Amino acid sequence: MKLRHLGEDRLLDQLLPSLPLGKTVVAGAGDDCGVVEMPPGGSFFVLKTDCIVEGVHFLSGANPLDVGW
Repeated sequence: MKLRHLGEDRLLDQLLPSLPLGKTVVAGAGDDCGVVEMPPGGSFFVLKTDCIVEGVHFLSGANPLDVGW
């Protein structure tokens, strides 16, 4: 099955409940990010990811560096 058939929300519904939470996880993975304290007692890092789909979020043939930016 391809992501375009499943959809991002259904994929997240399947993946997120099984992710373990470490002691430094302030806010677990959500739709787009989580917050981790690194090192404990130090700064907070927001770890971000999101699905991007060719033809929806960028055009075919786009420079991968531009897409990532």
